[in-house]
Amino acid sequence: MALRHGCRIVAAPPFLALIGLITLIGSLFDRSGQTGLSMALGFALHLVRNLAGATVATLVIVVLARALPPRVPVLLRLALAGLAAAPLVHGTMAGGAAVTAGHWPSWAFAGWPLARDAIMVSAIAVVVGLFRADRARPAGRAEPSATPQTEPPAPALLRRLPPDLGADLVRVSACDHYVEVQTRAGATLILLRLADALDELAGVPGMQIHRSHWVAHGAMAAVVVEQRRPLLVLDDGQRLPISRSRLSHVRGALADRAATR
Repeated sequence: MALRHGCRIVAAPPFLALIGLITLIGSLFDRSGQTGLSMALGFALHLVRNLAGATVATLVIVVLARALPPRVPVLLRLALAGLAAAPLVHGTMAGGAAVTAGHWPSWAFAGWPLARDAIMVSAIAVVVGLFRADRARPAGRAEPSATPQTEPPAPALLRRLPPDLGADLVRVSACDHYVEVQTRAGATLILLRLADALDELAGVPGMQIHRSHWVAHGAMAAVVVEQRRPLLVLDDGQRLPISRSRLSHVRGALADRAATR
């Protein structure tokens, strides 16, 4: 996983441009490990060697930085990974020089070239830090919401009511071409079919008990039978007819409500 992440960083065009600039500057000032080739060819060999070292540095830094405990700050992890990678990078560059020259260069065991490579690797570690995909926030921390949370809109039927009636529904009943909407604060008539009113009540806990009546669950009190007609008694004393096809559903709703009390 860490190696794939490192490969994605190495393949990023801005990253390649910055690493190329670093290695180009390093090659221009590199005067060690000269060969008998022309100056242009010698510069090209130094450039290839430095690019190889930069590639090794990047991959090693990414792998080591991700292996360190997450509680260690990102920049410190990168710095430690850069220091740990410096000897390996120095060995890669010295090995490249040995291949072109036919023998190990004298600077491979000197202090200043190793220090130079450590500086270069530290610079690459900083560049890696700039291109890390997770640099913006620690893993597992949620991104703060850009917009404030808003309450869901009220059901459409409730938005039709006068403000003084509130939103604590009791019942909705058909009344010719109107529906009578009753809340705990009063009642009003709205020019609307009952079927359309029921559509606008989506999400409000309640049920249709009769072809002409819808009742909120919180307003149901009991079922009674008068002259062989089932009636629903509301908690304010009103009595509404219940269709026989809906009687079992009403009794089930009352039983559920009693069980939750």
